Amino acid sequence: ASLGDQNFKLKFKCTVKRRRSLDEFTLAATAASSTPSVIRCNSIRRKRSRMHGMAQLPIIYCFLISAAAKDHSNECTAPQVLKFKRFQLKSNFSPRETAQLGDGRRSSEATGHFFDSLDRDGDGSLGSEEVALFLRDQIGGSQFDSQSAVDDEVVTVIEKLDQNHNNGLEMSDVLDYWMQLESLLTAEEVRDWIVYAVQLPKSVGQIFLENGITGYDFLEIIENGGNVLRDELGVEKSSFINKIVKHIQARMLGIGSIPESPKKFSYKLESCKTVSFSWSKCKARVFPVHSYRIQRRAINLFEHAPTSTRSHPGTDLDMSLSMHVEPLPSDWKTVYVGGENEFVDSLLETGHNYLYRIQAWNSVGRSSWEMIDLSRQLKKQ
Repeated sequence: ASLGDQNFKLKFKCTVKRRRSLDEFTLAATAASSTPSVIRCNSIRRKRSRMHGMAQLPIIYCFLISAAAKDHSNECTAPQVLKFKRFQLKSNFSPRETAQLGDGRRSSEATGHFFDSLDRDGDGSLGSEEVALFLRDQIGGSQFDSQSAVDDEVVTVIEKLDQNHNNGLEMSDVLDYWMQLESLLTAEEVRDWIVYAVQLPKSVGQIFLENGITGYDFLEIIENGGNVLRDELGVEKSSFINKIVKHIQARMLGIGSIPESPKKFSYKLESCKTVSFSWSKCKARVFPVHSYRIQRRAINLFEHAPTSTRSHPGTDLDMSLSMHVEPLPSDWKTVYVGGENEFVDSLLETGHNYLYRIQAWNSVGRSSWEMIDLSRQLKKQ
């Protein structure tokens, strides 16, 4: 580097810390020439590209603080920017070919590592005993206390994933199954899965959402015991990390099933402001249903009414007209999350139509929604 007629030979030490969506580069520079110098380098953190997995280089500024230790005349001189003659950062990996968290790509390296960890004999196929070992060693829990429970789930998993019906799971079988994990393809779906299936605080789900984590990233997350959760996403609690890893492992091999949809979802309009709901408890394979979520959508009838009647509260409006307004995701508000199969909502307001929907959750995921429209009953009120 140079400043005017002075030349400086610098030696850099670069430390890269990946945390959340930022690559933080810290550079320490020392003068490698005979002239003592004090150099300070600042680097600007850059967001990683999530579209193509490209690692962006930092912007680096180096300042000359003082040219020589014995020269005290420049002590109060403002730092001056050095001009680099030659400067090149080299890396031992190709960013374009390396999958990163949140880039919408599944890591082929992590895929191979996960399959190899299951393939104990290295023959390229997962047999019944290898799946059974995975259930006992990695998943465990009360649901697999007995050998018969393990054997039953092994048969179910192989039947579900075995595409060529050869009584074993090859890499192609597992990849085909992963392609069907449609409920985990968006960051919003993964956030909900962390909160309602894994049952962790909403703050943890928000971390996944902010970093664009989707089901494509699951294999990278569980590598090395989930170290990336702490190092890149900032999840500090070991209990949270272990829980996330175990749930992802079960999901990636198709252990258990999502719940059936809530049946007999019924309601009773107690008054114009209160409605009570009840439904039958749902069932699922291996992992029991632990919670239900109810969402409500309120529709202001006068906002959606024709102009000629909107200003006349006494007009007999057709409340079903609100059904023609396409609901946005933001229109739905969660009003209940819990394990009971009944709920009372006493926050209804006059002049509104209400839609409700309910879904069941277990450790695998969610059921489909069941819907209820209160428009006819509200009209009678």
